[in-house]
Amino acid sequence: MPYQPAFDLDLKFGEQGEEWISLLLANQYKCQGCGEEQGLRVEVKRERDMWHSTGNLFFEFEYNGNPSGFKSTKAEWWVHILTLHGHNKGALIIPVWKIRSELRKLVSEGVARVTPGGDYNKARGVLLPLGQVGRLFI
Repeated sequence: MPYQPAFDLDLKFGEQGEEWISLLLANQYKCQGCGEEQGLRVEVKRERDMWHSTGNLFFEFEYNGNPSGFKSTKAEWWVHILTLHGHNKGALIIPVWKIRSELRKLVSEGVARVTPGGDYNKARGVLLPLGQVGRLFI
């Protein structure tokens, strides 16, 4: 059957996406079942220029021997902003549970690796090649 555009369905689908991102950015959502407005917890990390030169993203999970980053956050969503020369170039928006499970899997497959990083290498994190970022969404 050939593709038949359905503007009304496509519009509704697009509007649902707009509503979701609006609520995410406003840090609020309606509780399923209770209808009350709840706070939506979002962890935001900005990655400086290094990603551009190395071709990797760094997801911190430990600092000075203590859990940090995606391992310790209480947020439901992780926003990973990529900056270059002080300007935001784009962002990944991923559920925290997905970051935790997929990074563990990618490390076990040898696609990503655990490495020291951050200021004075006091942090530990997962180094993920940019070309593999799409696997976080599967």
